[in-house]
Amino acid sequence: DFYFAYGGDFGDTVNDRQFCINGMFTPDRESHPSISEIKFLQQPVVFEPMEAYLDAKRFCISVKGKNQGYQVSVRMNVVNRYTFRDLSGIVWSWQLISNRNVEPIRKKNFEVPVSGHGEVTIDLVSAVTRVIQLEKTKPTGSENSYFLNLRGRLKSDTPWASAGHLLVTQQFPVRFVFEDFDIPSRPLVSL
Repeated sequence: DFYFAYGGDFGDTVNDRQFCINGMFTPDRESHPSISEIKFLQQPVVFEPMEAYLDAKRFCISVKGKNQGYQVSVRMNVVNRYTFRDLSGIVWSWQLISNRNVEPIRKKNFEVPVSGHGEVTIDLVSAVTRVIQLEKTKPTGSENSYFLNLRGRLKSDTPWASAGHLLVTQQFPVRFVFEDFDIPSRPLVSL
């Protein structure tokens, strides 16, 4: 029989010293769920929303404009946690997702200052038409949920990971505020 042996299974008295099997990995090197949290907490770059965009811990994005001449962007601060490295080796992308779409509403690349310190502006104008469509067709009494996902992947191979390795990931809840729009809530019709 195959089993994970620890304190007391080796002829010693039953104990839970160094063999308690509650670390980041199992003895056969499968990762525990905590590894995702550890990766997030130790990632080398953090995005911080600017205070003007926050509304109850969500990005509050104002949609202005008419006839698809929308102005929709979000600004945030980027913090490089590397001590001696810039961010030139990372490719950045964003995607806007919704609880009513299987696929992302829109995804694109964006630029971060090479130094890794300063402001980043993400232009969401390409996603607004689909967001308006989702708002107009939402069922009565329901609310659409939107999330902005930011990703940073390695641009080229390194000794420790291949190009495309996910290095940075961060997610922000988003609330859209439509100015001068008439977006009624309509019930869905099922056939």
